[in-house]
Amino acid sequence: MASDRNDLIQSVRRGDLVRVRYLVEHKEVELNIRDRWDSTPLYYACLCGHLEIAQYLLDN
Repeated sequence: MASDRNDLIQSVRRGDLVRVRYLVEHKEVELNIRDRWDSTPLYYACLCGHLEIAQYLLDN
């Protein structure tokens, strides 16, 4: 669902690991999605300095 994908990217940008895990593990949102700028959740996690989220994304 598009809103879940947008929610994933926004949650990553905010640094909300609990929400990211929920979306990935319970809503089964794809981790390798891209936004309109062709950026991935991993890109945003690194850009915003959310290293714990970046590691979670890499592990999954």
